[in-house]
Amino acid sequence: MSRADFYTLEKKKITIYSDFLTTFDVNPTTGNLAVNTNENAVKRSLRNLILTNVGERLYDSRKGTKVRGSLFELFDPVTLEVMRMQITQSINAYEPRANPFTVQIVDDIERDAIRIRISFQVINIISPPVSFDVFVQKVR
Repeated sequence: MSRADFYTLEKKKITIYSDFLTTFDVNPTTGNLAVNTNENAVKRSLRNLILTNVGERLYDSRKGTKVRGSLFELFDPVTLEVMRMQITQSINAYEPRANPFTVQIVDDIERDAIRIRISFQVINIISPPVSFDVFVQKVR
């Protein structure tokens, strides 16, 4: 094994999970469909899951959350806790790649919106926990 192979193999990141982009963009170098891999694939999946309304998917009408519908409720602690529980149950049921995770919801009353912060670790990948935010706002 040459010196170049030693350093290349050590820094190479293994792709365990990959998902197509929702836009079906093409990778300009290879000509294949572009993909999200590992943490980015799970982030995109969780974001899509949160923003999908229950009953919106024809093949699985239970998939999704009621977060967008809950934006028109009063932002009290009970409503925020119900949203957090719905998101947690949906992730447990439909995204097995995220393990263990926390869901925090912060309301932004001035902008009629909520910020959802999800922290998770991708299973089968040794890495620190990943956090990302989903900002959901009322559309007038």
